[in-house]
Amino acid sequence: MDDLGAAEEEHLTATLLAGLVSEFTALPARTRLAGVAGPHLRVGHRTVTKKEEKLSGTDIGVVVDIRVPGKLQLRTGDLIQVKKAPRRGREDTWTIKRRQLHDLLEHSASAVYWLIRSTGDILVVPAKFLAAVEGATARPSSRQFIVGYAAVRHTAIPMEQYLPDLIVGLWLGSNSEQTFRAAQGVGRTTRPRFALLIDVVLDQMDG
Repeated sequence: MDDLGAAEEEHLTATLLAGLVSEFTALPARTRLAGVAGPHLRVGHRTVTKKEEKLSGTDIGVVVDIRVPGKLQLRTGDLIQVKKAPRRGREDTWTIKRRQLHDLLEHSASAVYWLIRSTGDILVVPAKFLAAVEGATARPSSRQFIVGYAAVRHTAIPMEQYLPDLIVGLWLGSNSEQTFRAAQGVGRTTRPRFALLIDVVLDQMDG
């Protein structure tokens, strides 16, 4: 993402998901040496119409489906909002829409924001932390608030830490039907622009 810092937010999101597809597609060849059937990743995205745009409360809906015969069978979902810092000023800042934030947390307590810095680096920040910042800084009548890099840098985690927790750590995501409906784009109020479907099937579990 370092070379795409100036790109539009939606293009950055699509590029990032395409990169994840490429990385996960390479996994089966690596895991085959250990006698484990590798995972498969499917990513799809659709164009949001003007009518749907008013209902969209999130950028990425994630559904993880893991099946290890005799060991594990689980399904979790989560929501991600992507925000890009403008290329100006000495400190990166992001504009957070309050209603969007609340809708996200209503459907998933572990929802996160992917905050893209002006350099293209990505910070993964819990939505509930941003709600805490909102409570202390936002004016009651305002529809949005600004959060700066200094406020989130100690809370944020890198993508390489976030993904294992999402896929196999079970620290994130929800198995509630409400979260699944929102992540799959069939909810009445929250619909994602991109769908990230992670389907993991293993013949056996190492260790």
